[in-house]
Amino acid sequence: MMQFKQLQSDLEFQLYQDGFSKEYSRLTALPSTPIPLDYLQRSSVVGLFNSSGKMVAGYIINGEAPFRLFDFVPPHSRENLTPPFQLSWSNVAEVTCVWKSREVSSIFMSLCFWPRVHWAVFTSGKKALLGHDQNKRLDQFYTWAHPKTLYSGVSSSGLPSHLFAYYKPQLLFCIAMLILVETPRRTLKRVIKR
Repeated sequence: MMQFKQLQSDLEFQLYQDGFSKEYSRLTALPSTPIPLDYLQRSSVVGLFNSSGKMVAGYIINGEAPFRLFDFVPPHSRENLTPPFQLSWSNVAEVTCVWKSREVSSIFMSLCFWPRVHWAVFTSGKKALLGHDQNKRLDQFYTWAHPKTLYSGVSSSGLPSHLFAYYKPQLLFCIAMLILVETPRRTLKRVIKR
């Protein structure tokens, strides 16, 4: 049985970093950017553990500037970013460094993992959630709820980049879409492959 756990020690943060780096490199064939220890310490870091006690996935929710997602925006454009929905940056959160190993199914991610992440943001007291993608398919999914675009253009790494923000009520829509649309779609896709 899978179990979520709030991580707190430097050793747990290192295990998280190791898992994130390994999966990032496996998926992209590139080395990951290290997650600074001070960022981990000021954020909510959650690991997903399998029945053997091995960390197999995780996510980070940060509610303080500087935001890690800003690193994707080129410096000259980063200076012009303004908080969404006439809020201050202190009312905004970000979800970063999400990873999963192969043993965590996409169905589990859609049905359990992502709803938990969105619910944690929804109940955090923050009024908006930053999101980012560099992938056209992900962008189509993320924009179902019509987030506010903060930056769209070439990222710091030279890829197409979209930085956006969801207002709090839009998070409920995202949770519903994950459970009612994305999970059945992935389940059907898996059944058809068999």
